[in-house]
Amino acid sequence: MPNPNHGFTAGPTGNSLLDRVQNAVKTAFDTFGDSVQRAINAAAAAALTQVWSGTVLNTHNDLRRISGDMDGKKGPRAVVVLGDTAYFDGGQGVYGWDPINTGGDNNTTIIVGLNGATKPGRWRKI
Repeated sequence: MPNPNHGFTAGPTGNSLLDRVQNAVKTAFDTFGDSVQRAINAAAAAALTQVWSGTVLNTHNDLRRISGDMDGKKGPRAVVVLGDTAYFDGGQGVYGWDPINTGGDNNTTIIVGLNGATKPGRWRKI
């Protein structure tokens, strides 16, 4: 029998794009169960094999393995992260590359990418 919560809980209904996507995914899980989870896993795996052209990552640790690029030539300008350590665990969001930011990694609004903590450039939650 499929898990009725599918590993995440839906937040309050809002009008943001992220809220609408989360609600659509929850509805799909409620309707189609585990087959949707398998499809999401396959899509996420395919996106990770094409990091430079893809814009969806599973976790913050995946985001730490890449650096962005404002021109989109050496890396993505923005990415969607599906969760902190698991899908829809509260850490999901859209991150944009800020090439001059030097803030510390706080695991929520600022993520240090592959360029490292000593060079400028951070992923900032939009």
